[in-house]
Amino acid sequence: MEKGRSQGDQFLGTYFLSRRSAYSTLLGQLGEAAQQSQIKPREHSFSTEPIEGSDTLSMMTITASYEGTYQNLMNFVHQVDQSPGMMIIESLNAAPQAGSNTLSVNLKIDTFVREDVGE
Repeated sequence: MEKGRSQGDQFLGTYFLSRRSAYSTLLGQLGEAAQQSQIKPREHSFSTEPIEGSDTLSMMTITASYEGTYQNLMNFVHQVDQSPGMMIIESLNAAPQAGSNTLSVNLKIDTFVREDVGE
C-alpha cells in the first residue's frame, strides 16, 4: 500500500502542475514550443474546472490561437507532445488565410493541476 501511495504521489508531482505555478509554467512551455517551431502565438485564455470526486485536482483548459505554415504547425504539435507536462490537445482547427500559405490555428489543450497542501 505504501509503495502504491508513493508511486501515485510521484506521478501527481511529475505530471500534474501545482496550481500556484501552472499558468506561468504552461505559458512558458507553449511559448518555447512556438519559438522552436516558428509559429506565431496570438491569444491565450485559461479556465479551470474541479474534477468530480477530488478535492485537490482540477482540469485546466487552454484556448490558444496561432499563425504559421503547415510545417510550423506540425512542428508545434510535436513540441507540445514532447513537453515535460501532460498537455492533451483536445481539438485543433486550422484554416488557410486568403492569398498566403499561412494557417490560422485554434487549439484547445487540457492539462491537470493540483492544489498544494496548505494552499
